[in-house]
Amino acid sequence: MESLIRRTKHIFLSPHLDDAVFSCGGLIAKASSLGCPVEVITFYTKQENFDILPPQQQKIAPKFAVYEQRKKEDYAALSFLGATPIWIDYTERFFRPPWLKSVLYSFRTPLEASLDGFANVFSIKQYLNELCDEWPEAYLFAPLGIGNHYDHVELFLASILAAEEKKALDRFVFYEDAYSLGTQMRKRHFAANRICWRWWQAPATSSIKWFLRSNLIALKARGRAAVEYLPEHYASLEWSVKTESIIGFEEKKLEAVSMYKTQARALGGMSMLAKIIRCYHGFWGNAEPYWVALLDRSADRNESNGVTQ
Repeated sequence: MESLIRRTKHIFLSPHLDDAVFSCGGLIAKASSLGCPVEVITFYTKQENFDILPPQQQKIAPKFAVYEQRKKEDYAALSFLGATPIWIDYTERFFRPPWLKSVLYSFRTPLEASLDGFANVFSIKQYLNELCDEWPEAYLFAPLGIGNHYDHVELFLASILAAEEKKALDRFVFYEDAYSLGTQMRKRHFAANRICWRWWQAPATSSIKWFLRSNLIALKARGRAAVEYLPEHYASLEWSVKTESIIGFEEKKLEAVSMYKTQARALGGMSMLAKIIRCYHGFWGNAEPYWVALLDRSADRNESNGVTQ
């Protein structure tokens, strides 16, 4: 199979610190090893003043939002993989008003089919537009939004909007978020539901703790399919999945994941994470999957030619 990696710049768009490495660290390592300039741009990295947060957020913040430490971990992991980190410093959804009752509410997106419910989507889109102009040959890797985490979905939406606006869908690649390792989240996703495993075959079942965590998130998640927030013509996007072999790069990815000590500890420990990630790679044939989208313009062409269906 033809390799995705080209001798050009590769830019990975990560919602939070560690998301890109956890999801496609093998691709990052492979691109870097072939001499490609690689950047990982992480968006929701702003260090908040814990004192101004309400009680529920203050309780959670020390576990996830000590960004000074997490940025050090990100720098170490990406340097190890041969990539350059860039931090944009948006505030992640859980740590800004209107305040959420639980961290699980981060997996709830607006009920109304409108982009207006995403506070940063247009400013992120503008940033990506400028990125496309600055690096017209670069590949950009964005999350699919599997799992319905608000921040992930917002970045996915901004990426799709920028890709079409700059006529660059052929340069945008979409990776599977970590939440795809369960079964329920895949089944709910507009694209990933085409490639599902039985629940007992899911990588998440490699760990009882991860299995219960992923099912709890699926139980609490609410919102529309991500593409439903986009203008109507985006419904004609045609999605397909491909894979990129990471043979020879799996161990390097796992070593990089282990450098995110804050998150690895919060997610149950590195031995568990390594087992799940290996299982996931194995399902795809010792590879990492990526998704591409094409916009079907046939309806537009027919309309302009006076053809009705």
